Amino acid sequence: MMTTSSDVLVVGGGMAGAVAALAAATRGRSVTLLRKAPGATALASGAIDLAPMGEQRHVTSVAVASATAGWLEAVASRSPSHPYCAVGPRGLALIGDAADMILGRLADAGLPHAPFDAKGRGHLVVDLTGKVRRVASAQASQKLEETEPGKRRIGVVRFRRHLSLDTGLTLAGLRAVFANVVPVEVDWPDEADGAFLLPVEIGRRLDDPRGRSALFKLLRTAVAGKRLTHLVLPPIAGLEHVSEVMRAVSDVTGTKAVETLGGEASLPGHRLDRALSRALEAAGVRLETNAHGASDGKLKRFPGAIVLASGRFIGGGLERRDRLRETIFDLPVDDGARPIKDEPLDVLTSRRGLGAHRVFRAGIRIDENLRPLDVGGKPFREGLFAAGSVIGGHDPQADFSGMGVAILTGYLAGLRAAEWKRS
Repeated sequence: MMTTSSDVLVVGGGMAGAVAALAAATRGRSVTLLRKAPGATALASGAIDLAPMGEQRHVTSVAVASATAGWLEAVASRSPSHPYCAVGPRGLALIGDAADMILGRLADAGLPHAPFDAKGRGHLVVDLTGKVRRVASAQASQKLEETEPGKRRIGVVRFRRHLSLDTGLTLAGLRAVFANVVPVEVDWPDEADGAFLLPVEIGRRLDDPRGRSALFKLLRTAVAGKRLTHLVLPPIAGLEHVSEVMRAVSDVTGTKAVETLGGEASLPGHRLDRALSRALEAAGVRLETNAHGASDGKLKRFPGAIVLASGRFIGGGLERRDRLRETIFDLPVDDGARPIKDEPLDVLTSRRGLGAHRVFRAGIRIDENLRPLDVGGKPFREGLFAAGSVIGGHDPQADFSGMGVAILTGYLAGLRAAEWKRS
């Protein structure tokens, strides 16, 4: 049953909700977080994209023209409805503080990340298709070292006994960028159901020293004589002991081991979700499992500040019945340019797969202080703030800013909620 004794109530247990809860807790407020399920966070690839930062397409160059801050400003300037623009220049300037806070908490919770630097060029990572691109941060196990491409000799691990961990695309994609890329084939997991294991199940086997030992023996043999500098693995290196697993792989193979970003059923996403839960518990945030309290009138009567971080369609913050609606307060929904009510889906989508789909930009409107707005453009309710993808005006996947919006708006909403007092 939802508590009413906390100063701040956060609705939603993904990245935005976790950051909001942690930000409020660091200001000395008592915080309760209601979570329905992990939502989109458990599907995360491991990359922390704040903006599209370019990608490495040529062997001779890994440079980008602008620092991270420049890419953030470019997103805000191109799209007046984007949350980066809505929070204003002062709000956007705090993204470094927000990133430092959450990355520090994740490291304390056992999931280290590459450091964020607004003046830096970001970090290189490899996705499942072998594309090398830059991100603001990523899980430390996924960071590719900044060395000259011509000096790399890369091995790509392929598990011959597993049906879904086919790294053929990774191999082909890396070969389009680097001159020396070779397959490293191993027969693992060597067990009756090995071919059908999910990435999370494989990760659990690598958390077990016996499972690691079996793989390491095969890898040591497979890389012998190949003179590799780097070894690329699928994203399966453990749920709880990823740093230990990756260090051991590097030691056993004599290479710099790196994971690709996650894909469907992302093990890095599960890692992130578990680490966020540990960080919240360490900060004294009270966690409650509840279907966002939507069926409980107590949520609407909660006397303290509320941060709405309920997500969109995966998280359950938006739903479509007779119309597209926000599920808890029935806040008006728009795409950043005009309202969305009962239009049919073919009006809300583009005929081009990579076109602008209004439905993927759907969400609530906010003011500079993260307060949701009513149909007249005024704050809907005192003490109510919003964070994450429930905020409209942007497509988190298409503009590579989903994690950035979650971290920045979660941080700002948490601070505003901590400062708010009922008059």
